[in-house]
Amino acid sequence: MHEPTLQAQGMSAHRSLQPVQVALKYGFRLSALLVGAVYFVTAIGKGTQVDRTAIVIESILPVHEQVSQGMVVVLIAIELALAGMLISGYRLKLASFVSLLLGALFLIWHLLVWLDPEAIDCGCGAPLMVKKLIGDFGSGVSLAGGVLVLSGVALFGCFQNDLYENCSA
Repeated sequence: MHEPTLQAQGMSAHRSLQPVQVALKYGFRLSALLVGAVYFVTAIGKGTQVDRTAIVIESILPVHEQVSQGMVVVLIAIELALAGMLISGYRLKLASFVSLLLGALFLIWHLLVWLDPEAIDCGCGAPLMVKKLIGDFGSGVSLAGGVLVLSGVALFGCFQNDLYENCSA
């Protein structure tokens, strides 16, 4: 027996892809929202532990205390700005790209922490409950890896112009 084609049924192949396009569009946007939420939580975590995070930086990098505290403040500001951009959708392509780079940097940082036997903490700002459940190194790598992957997914979505509006650079 002969199967009717989509055109014979009065449907185009383009219309049959609409649910997939909608799912992809919202999946990409959800990725950006999740990364934004992670940045917001970790920025708050670092903000409540500036001295501790600065000590972690000093244990890995040969910098002065004031420099490490300045680095923490700048990182908190970057994370809060990225969180706002990713959650609001403002300049999403740029925010996703910077987030992808920052995720890669965080993974490198965790490698340095893992290789240094004297490192006291990852400095990621993960909530204490997460660190207790997964372990300090595991929680930092999980956050950094999650940020890297979700940022890549959000950035990929931005390059799908027909699927994802409001992705201005």
